[in-house]
Amino acid sequence: MKDKTFPGIPDDENRNEDPEVYAVHWQGGTAKISRRNLLKAGGVLAAGATLAGCTSPTLEDAPEAEDPSETEAAPAPTPVISDWNCEDVAAHENQVQQLEITPDGGWALSIARDEPLLKLWSFPDGKTMKVLESTGAPVTSFVVSPEGDYVYSSDQSGVVVVWSLPDGVEVNNFVVSETSDDKWLHLSPDGQFLAVVGPSGTFAIFTVPDGTLVHTLEHPGAPWLVAEFSPDSQYVASFTYDNEAIVWSIEDGQPIVSVPSEDRFLVPIFTPDSQYCIMPDYDKIGIYSLPDGELVHNLEGYFAPISAQVLNEETSQLITGDEDGVIKIWSIPDGVEEYTWTVDNVSSMYLAEDENLLAIIKILDSEVSLNALLDGSEIASFDLDYRSADAKFSPDGKILVVKDYDYPDVGRVIIYDIEAQERLNETVFEGNVNMAFSPDSRFLLTGDGIGKMNLYSLEDGQAVACMVDLAVSGEDTEGVAYSIEVEGETVTRTLPCGSPLPPGAICVCDCVSGSGCACVGHTTCSCVGDVCSCVSHSSGTHYWYPN
Repeated sequence: MKDKTFPGIPDDENRNEDPEVYAVHWQGGTAKISRRNLLKAGGVLAAGATLAGCTSPTLEDAPEAEDPSETEAAPAPTPVISDWNCEDVAAHENQVQQLEITPDGGWALSIARDEPLLKLWSFPDGKTMKVLESTGAPVTSFVVSPEGDYVYSSDQSGVVVVWSLPDGVEVNNFVVSETSDDKWLHLSPDGQFLAVVGPSGTFAIFTVPDGTLVHTLEHPGAPWLVAEFSPDSQYVASFTYDNEAIVWSIEDGQPIVSVPSEDRFLVPIFTPDSQYCIMPDYDKIGIYSLPDGELVHNLEGYFAPISAQVLNEETSQLITGDEDGVIKIWSIPDGVEEYTWTVDNVSSMYLAEDENLLAIIKILDSEVSLNALLDGSEIASFDLDYRSADAKFSPDGKILVVKDYDYPDVGRVIIYDIEAQERLNETVFEGNVNMAFSPDSRFLLTGDGIGKMNLYSLEDGQAVACMVDLAVSGEDTEGVAYSIEVEGETVTRTLPCGSPLPPGAICVCDCVSGSGCACVGHTTCSCVGDVCSCVSHSSGTHYWYPN
């Protein structure tokens, strides 16, 4: 792995200066950082670093000065970076395994295969990056607390690390296993319990953030497990392919319901009030009351294995589908069949509750269809290029994103505007692709198999930005990395060459060795030939000062 530490200026040359600015050019796998002729100018010691290697704008490229009084106020721009050439940059060295956006939409987090760190990015601009590294073992999973104040990460050393957000400080860690197996984390809705599961039939429940072990539970015969908590955080269901699904009581760690899954992998569903659990059993569905575990209804009428189920929490309706394409809508908890329609086949289903829309994956027909929930009528369909697929609705239900893939080689993403009935974008990614919506439904963040993380606007589906770590980007990538104190902590920011630096930054250009210039009080400087050009920004107008 490349060294993530940039060489710094010695303390005696860097005293009382903030921020430190480094012009970085990757060449031959090495970061080249120029520090020629750090000069004094205008009585101010300008000892940042030269912007050597940056592509410089010409004077002819600069806009003419305008009278601010004649300029109409423009709407606030989307706060994203669009200056990077996103083909040449990367966020990680390896395949992005998981990415999430915090509940307030202010930060994104990501991990990559075989990397011993968790990266925290300011969102959506990506200018600020913090690298969270603890044990040195590869990080396998992470989960963000409901309030967005903590993130929990697990790694192959068997340790869970507790990080505070957004400062990224390690506040606790605790051992969950002595083995080096991969672990996956599941957090209860109230943020109090953490389920840690792995490739064995044993999983553990901890309280967080303190890390106290509550239960070690045995799920016999399970090669690997997934966990699902009830909405009230009083129960947890463990389940796996070709085994049984079990509902456990968090209070005493005892099993309440156990149902075989026979070649199916369907997530048990808890009702919003946590009074019932819905458990498929091959060609029928059981509704069990909690906490007694009594079977109150058995939903039947299928002649093929049930392959998908989803609960409409707004209407208390259960939608189920089988391999023959029979879709039924049931009222819950009374178990009355309300409506039935038939499609060709059903592999999985996804629901946009507010819009009453159902996305149906039909792997056997290599198709995804978007259907109205009221009558099953088809609104749109998408052909699949690859053998696996899933779909996601944006939080506001206005956008459908379809992903089909051939893991781990290739993935394709389609962004579809439901109201306009229009494909906004279709992109093929190298390797598997993971996705996350921003909470406000404005953006889609993707992470692919070669470490790239791109941001798409859901207004038009276009790529608008990318997350950039200069230390893992291409050899020809040019940019500026600088450290700055923010509320008492040091953070690293990365910008394309020529981008405005923050207030307080002192820009130094060295156009001809031995005769540089300094731009004090300006936000950027660049070399035009042998001439240093300083740029300031005032009322949206650019002024150029050739020296």
